[in-house]
Amino acid sequence: MINHYLAIKQHMTQVFTASGKLVPATVLKAEPCVVAQIQKQTQQIQLGTGQKRKLSKPVKHHLLKHNVKQNLRYLKSFHLAADQIEQLSPGQTITADQVFQVGDIINVRAVSKGKGFAGVVKRHGFAGGPKTHGQSDRHRAPGSIGAGTTPGRVLKGKKMAGRMGGQQVHVMRLKVIAVDGPNNRLVVSGSIPGSRDTLVVIQKIDHQDHWAEEFQSAADQIFANESNQTDETTDEQAQTDNQDQKSAESAEEESQTQPESQDSKSTSKSKGKK
Repeated sequence: MINHYLAIKQHMTQVFTASGKLVPATVLKAEPCVVAQIQKQTQQIQLGTGQKRKLSKPVKHHLLKHNVKQNLRYLKSFHLAADQIEQLSPGQTITADQVFQVGDIINVRAVSKGKGFAGVVKRHGFAGGPKTHGQSDRHRAPGSIGAGTTPGRVLKGKKMAGRMGGQQVHVMRLKVIAVDGPNNRLVVSGSIPGSRDTLVVIQKIDHQDHWAEEFQSAADQIFANESNQTDETTDEQAQTDNQDQKSAESAEEESQTQPESQDSKSTSKSKGKK
């Protein structure tokens, strides 16, 4: 089976291991991946995931050519061994529980959050200039950027201000804490770059049994907490709906009583005139 997978970042949480250690975790939405293309000459496959309302004609014909009828949002290519490629066929669907199990060691990569144009203090951790002795505008300045006549230029790779974030970041040797096949969810130890709904490329590199024993009860903790949170949100929604219904009923009652009071006032005025 393949050792690559595509998932979507959802949110972060925390779990306790069997030894009582607190571990931060990231919940991923691991929808089934579809084999969109197989290239045996270069030993590459193309995986796709997600749904899109409308595709461009070139991409749509490319998918139909390889027996894929879904409008896949994301497409990524990976190198595989020859024996792994022989087990796959175009249009085949692969789920997360077929690839991963608790205790797997994985590498992930995703695009980090964009920070915009940042200075050298934020971007590279510069200390800035002195804050006393007459320094009024050197607190966050970069300082000198090179020598004079020799070399007479700014060397390439000089750390300076510029756009920060929004780049592909690799995180190595994370652990698979839980795999929820029916609900297409994957829980990974540690943090993953990017914001919510970011595409995450996962590569399985190893499996260690002692991590599987540590995280054996972690899945029950995570899914129980999430179910409790959903129950709380549904209860809050029900309470707000009841309050809205009561306020609407009271408004209707007030609107019905107002015309009656106006009619009584008009009758009393007419009697006074007589």
